[in-house]
Amino acid sequence: FFCRVEWRMSRQLIDSISGGLGNAAGLIATYPLTVVKTRLQTQRKKKEEKKGKDSDVYNGPIDCVKKILKSEGVGGLYKGMMLKVLETYMWNSTFYMFFSMLRDTFKKFRLRTGQDLLAGVLHGMTAGMITQLVLFPLVVINTNVVNRRKSGVNTPRSSSKKLKFVPSWMNEYLIVVLDLYSRNELWKGVSAGLLLTINPGIVTMLRAKMTGATKNYGSKAFRDFWIGFFSKMIASTITYPLVVCRSQIVTEEKQLEHEEGPGIYAPIHGVVKVFRTMNKVIAHGGVSALYSGLAPHLSQAALKEAVANSIRKRLVLFFLSLFLSPKNVTANA
Repeated sequence: FFCRVEWRMSRQLIDSISGGLGNAAGLIATYPLTVVKTRLQTQRKKKEEKKGKDSDVYNGPIDCVKKILKSEGVGGLYKGMMLKVLETYMWNSTFYMFFSMLRDTFKKFRLRTGQDLLAGVLHGMTAGMITQLVLFPLVVINTNVVNRRKSGVNTPRSSSKKLKFVPSWMNEYLIVVLDLYSRNELWKGVSAGLLLTINPGIVTMLRAKMTGATKNYGSKAFRDFWIGFFSKMIASTITYPLVVCRSQIVTEEKQLEHEEGPGIYAPIHGVVKVFRTMNKVIAHGGVSALYSGLAPHLSQAALKEAVANSIRKRLVLFFLSLFLSPKNVTANA
């Protein structure tokens, strides 16, 4: 019994570390694409604000890369990357830990119901939802702390709750946590993120199907790369309207503050808000507006997942080889 529990914990740790490192590597490999995409999007917004006046104009992605290299050097393509790498590692290592913990549960569900596709989608979605619920408050807390530091304003409701025996930085976080908790805002805005867990659900299902269908073709690294690429491309195309709606909601922070219900009903209000926003986007720009900016998003997301999936699988095999015989490594991979 204890050996079985120890093995499960070891496997969960292997999946967690491999998932975090694989996705961090995928981010590093594709980060210049993210920088270029952000610069081009920012340029479009500046043009709209300045009513067509030329500022620092980039004539497409290639021209953007050339100008960044000329003015900022190679470092310009990786500006702000370290924080994103740490964030990516944290989210993905947590996701794959829960994904690994739920593996046996959904394996039993698959065998009992015979629903391979549904089991794959639910497996990825459930791991994604738990990850969102666990880590989302950390994002909210950190965002509020950063905003308070920028504004230099103390939180009035909780400033009296400072503890004398803890460091000042810890007091700062404690004040924000207590303030957010008192207003039921630790999970405010999580609803859109929970809906987006459909994406890892679809990716999980497609990866399993593609892996089974292509197991006799090509090298494993090559196969895993393209499985990651196409599974993410399909999933992101299906769920992109939710990404657009989430972006719209984030830009309407003042309206969201009044409209999203507090407490336990906040997720229900948030889901309704997402679909209201979707109707609003369609009403203003048609169905095509839900897919505005899809191409750059898709290229970066699919390539990142391709690199991540290939490296993650290689790391899993490497770590398993430290504990198991070659025959058992293949069976447990």
